[in-house]
Amino acid sequence: MLPGMGVFITESVTPGSQTFSSPGLTTFTVPNFNTMTVEIWGGGGSGGSAYNGNTISQGGEGGSYVKYSIAPGQLLPGTTQNVYIGGGGAGRQSNGSNGNPGTYSYFGDAIWAIGGYGGRGQFTGASSASSYTPTVTVSWTLVTSETGGAGGYGGVGGSVTYAGGGGGGGQNTGGVTKAGGTSTYGGAGGQGGWSVASTFSGSAPGGGGGGTSWYQASGAGGDGRVVITWE
Repeated sequence: MLPGMGVFITESVTPGSQTFSSPGLTTFTVPNFNTMTVEIWGGGGSGGSAYNGNTISQGGEGGSYVKYSIAPGQLLPGTTQNVYIGGGGAGRQSNGSNGNPGTYSYFGDAIWAIGGYGGRGQFTGASSASSYTPTVTVSWTLVTSETGGAGGYGGVGGSVTYAGGGGGGGQNTGGVTKAGGTSTYGGAGGQGGWSVASTFSGSAPGGGGGGTSWYQASGAGGDGRVVITWE
């Protein structure tokens, strides 16, 4: 407050947003803000592979989603915050093996979204989803959270609203394909099938990869994402 004037001078706020989509660690410099939201998607899991014969496999799970609201004073302008984007699980070319899980994404070492599990193969259970242990405790407000769509086991992938859609299941029966799950705000799951030509990777952010037949490459999961919006 200026002497004798009885008024407060505040920093101006320019609305904006920043999107991080390349896997790996980077930083975000906090601007002046009145309200801020942080949206996070984990990476989607890749699909599993079926065994020889008339067998099936499972698509990868979509990456989870969280959205937080941050009020002025809860995060200081000018400070830098770590941002980590989890990659989607790599596709598997094997006989009856499970897919690779997607990697978690996080913001500020404090809030995170788990990666999707890798789809089940003919003889193995689904790969465990990746997790994260936060190193900072905060009082930011959780607005929305959602688990990724389930991978279809010889069937269609699960559909969701915010998180990544699940991948479609694969099988060895020629000509049979299964659709990946959809997502309104996240990435769609990849289509499952019986050959390389009918197996697709999940879309970013967080879509699960499609399952496949034996010795064919399964669909990779879509990478995660962090979107920060302020005004």
